[in-house]
Amino acid sequence: MVNDILNVRLDKFEGPLDLLLYLIKKNEINIYDIPIQKITLQYLEILDRMKELNIDIASDYIIMAATLIKIKSDMLIPANPVDGEDVEDPRKPLVERLLEYQKFKKITEILRNIEHESSKLFSRSIIFESKTEEEESPYSLVDLMDVFIPLLKKGESLKLYRDPKVKKTIVDKTKEIVQYLEEHKEFNFFEYIKNFDNLFEVILTFIAILDLSLKGFLHLEQNSQFDDIKICLK
Repeated sequence: MVNDILNVRLDKFEGPLDLLLYLIKKNEINIYDIPIQKITLQYLEILDRMKELNIDIASDYIIMAATLIKIKSDMLIPANPVDGEDVEDPRKPLVERLLEYQKFKKITEILRNIEHESSKLFSRSIIFESKTEEEESPYSLVDLMDVFIPLLKKGESLKLYRDPKVKKTIVDKTKEIVQYLEEHKEFNFFEYIKNFDNLFEVILTFIAILDLSLKGFLHLEQNSQFDDIKICLK
């Protein structure tokens, strides 16, 4: 089984966190109590195999290897609490990053599934054609995902499934957003979705805004990271 776990290629993963989640899942490990020595050993063995195959290893994988070794080293040092203070588990920052990435993957998967289902129902080009190249949004898909994912997390207590009462499609939501902007000129994203009672409609709204933004129809404005986003038509 160990050989099966280690017999993987890095190009199948989206980065070191993705690889770590794979190892945690395959080893059936509790993400809150990672046996760091075991995971570090397996992680390094995979990198060694890639080197043996003369496969280039991205720098972020090397950085994660150093991080794992540092955590492993820190866990070998006896803790000396001062004045009864709790000593933070050296694994905690890594666990938080893994949980964050896990949420990101879950939301991304939901987005892809919704977009796939919706693509069967309509052709996006029917509604809006992209503006000229000069007018297209300066934001990349990654930029917009980085901006919107923290906002979606504010609604993570919402139901994470498709509500049968929600009959809207991305086409409907796109038209709704454009009509709303024509009437109100602008809106703040989180203010706009605050009355939605399920995450499915939030995600429909996200995809519609994402599509319109990437095609250059919307202007997005944010004062600082994690702040709400002002959205208006160009």
